[in-house]
Amino acid sequence: MKKLIISLSVGMLLGSAATALAATNETVQATFAKFVFKVNGQEKELKTAPLVVDGTSYLPVREISGLLGYELKYDEETRTINLDKNPKGDDKMPSTEINQNLVNNRALLDFIADKYQMKHKDGLSLSVNPDDMSEGSLNFKGEKYPIKITKDGQVDVSPLLEKGIITAQDLEKLQ
Repeated sequence: MKKLIISLSVGMLLGSAATALAATNETVQATFAKFVFKVNGQEKELKTAPLVVDGTSYLPVREISGLLGYELKYDEETRTINLDKNPKGDDKMPSTEINQNLVNNRALLDFIADKYQMKHKDGLSLSVNPDDMSEGSLNFKGEKYPIKITKDGQVDVSPLLEKGIITAQDLEKLQ
């Protein structure tokens, strides 16, 4: 009888342990996805493929923060992720500060022409999308840079900051 009780007890313990192990060993189905990322209308490519689990996309924080003009710092001790705007040594403004990156369209064209010593502003123009007057492009040295235009003629220069055509110091002069 003792053997029966011991055998049943051991069996119940093993069964409980197996059930507990099975409960914590949850499987998740995920897929790697390829997305088109655009920052201020400009297509950006990720080096690390995003993961999609149950319809939710998980993106690499370090890469995404870099695309948006932020510097990522991770504190392992506190398990804290810090995103800082406009890191030291980078005179480009982050692309997310749209309201602070507005300048007068005429002043922008004049400034760029002076900065790059363009005579008669050859190769420099601003065009507006006739279907959507809030969108346009700055044509500069054969390249087109997408821009947003406010109703009062202000231009969001974030793409120009990202490409280094103008700097944060230039923006201060323009505002």
